[in-house]
Amino acid sequence: MSAGYDVSPEQGVKTLRYVYVVILLSTLVPALARISVGCLLLKFASTKAWRAIIWFTIGIQAACIIGTEIFQLIQCRPINAHWEEVSDARCLSAQRTWICGYATIGVALFGDFTLAIMPVLIIWKLGRSTVERCLITVLMALGLVATVAVIMRLVKMHTLDFASPERFRTLIPIYFWVRVEETILIIASSAPMLKSPIEHVLHKFGLPTFQPRIRKLTSFHSSGPMSDTAPRLHHQRSQQELLGYKQPVTMHEPRLARSSRGRPINIEQYAAS
Repeated sequence: MSAGYDVSPEQGVKTLRYVYVVILLSTLVPALARISVGCLLLKFASTKAWRAIIWFTIGIQAACIIGTEIFQLIQCRPINAHWEEVSDARCLSAQRTWICGYATIGVALFGDFTLAIMPVLIIWKLGRSTVERCLITVLMALGLVATVAVIMRLVKMHTLDFASPERFRTLIPIYFWVRVEETILIIASSAPMLKSPIEHVLHKFGLPTFQPRIRKLTSFHSSGPMSDTAPRLHHQRSQQELLGYKQPVTMHEPRLARSSRGRPINIEQYAAS
């Protein structure tokens, strides 16, 4: 393994050791940021279908973290073969490394697209003002920008030469785009917290504060599916008035009883007294 034109062998080993640490962490940060956005969307999901989709996305991201970390740890035995030459080292083939890399990128693209489109479909149905819904949607959809970094990482990975002696040089472009992806996702997961400061700034420019939408209630006597019984009740009442219908009134005579002396007693008056 060549250390490079201006790097000593000792420095090359140290650099590759740090690169290996970066590799282990490169899957954790983006996936955890997507899980954070998914947990935030769970607060807005009102139906079981949306909640199931969000939980499915979160589960895929968690499975990607576990699978990728296990793959990185078992890729080479002993583990120090990642950053220095070991005579009896055993490493997985480059084809398996490609499969793991493409699977990780596929999961990342799925998470970015899903978590960017969901805010539009979920938050837009909330009973909030149009400006507020647009603002929250844009803030939560910033993760869509991370797909650009993921695509660039895919391009760099496709042109990566695993057999190159300058390994730590060839890996720099890939992990540069990994850092860009992480930064964008961290910003996207934190951006919804800026709603209140942005609302305050917009209010200074004369725009109204965010308020829930007010819907007019439908009158009970208005024409509509819920008030179709009103004409029938009115028709029945008109027929009763036309026929001179009067509800019979039943008069109840007071119940009488006899006292021990034989005199009649009004039970109702006796009970009232």
